[in-house]
Amino acid sequence: IHFLLLLLGILAAVLLAKASRRGLFSPDRVSRPQGPELPAAGPGPVKKVFFGLGFFLITVFPALIVSPPADRYFYLPALGLCFLYVVFVFRLHDAPGDSRPAGTASFYSRVLIISVTVHLVVLGLASARRVPVWRNSLTMWNDVLRKYPLEHVAYYGRGNTYAAAGEYDEAVRDLTRCLELDPRYWKAFNNRGRIFAEKKEFNKAIADYTAAISANPGEAALLLNRGNVYFTKGDTARAIADYDRALAIAPGFAPALENRKRASARAH
Repeated sequence: IHFLLLLLGILAAVLLAKASRRGLFSPDRVSRPQGPELPAAGPGPVKKVFFGLGFFLITVFPALIVSPPADRYFYLPALGLCFLYVVFVFRLHDAPGDSRPAGTASFYSRVLIISVTVHLVVLGLASARRVPVWRNSLTMWNDVLRKYPLEHVAYYGRGNTYAAAGEYDEAVRDLTRCLELDPRYWKAFNNRGRIFAEKKEFNKAIADYTAAISANPGEAALLLNRGNVYFTKGDTARAIADYDRALAIAPGFAPALENRKRASARAH
């Protein structure tokens, strides 16, 4: 919403600038005195635009590969847009012209200052409205789901928030909804399996870990988790088999090494 407001503000400033330069605010025109052109100081406007746009694109790219991208990842890229905004406003204010209606210069400056001030106030109010959303992780994910009710990652995030608070029933509900939207999302299977293990619903935990392993067979931690459930149930043979598979994927995986020793000691 902030980016859209920024675009609207720039569009309004452009329209005001064109209207003023065409003399739509006054019927009389006076000629601007001509004088020798001074050499440009510093980089030209094109270079400034490329700098601001390039800064924005380079810094925003890492945020775009995160799912879902968080607002905080756009703080740094926003500096590029702010730079472009400032350059654009000053460019409008100092825009040259062969003629300008009498008295329009001061009026034009006042209109520009008022429009920029109003725009910044609107952006400030929009930012203030976001403060309650970021009170905690739960309010943030609730806000996401109000806007994107079919976003499976949002259900995953809220489910993890519930799980961290010990609200396991709500966590299972959200993780289940996540898997309904994306049946191959192995992270949700893994975390729901962890909750089932905490609740001592071992068969459900094993089923979820098995589904996660099927979706991502190269993740050693999933085999460790399922092996731990087998170990807790007393099925040391299957536990050792899972630990061995985990170690085949990651030979230096310390938790798997330690738990395998414990399982082997119990088996003998």
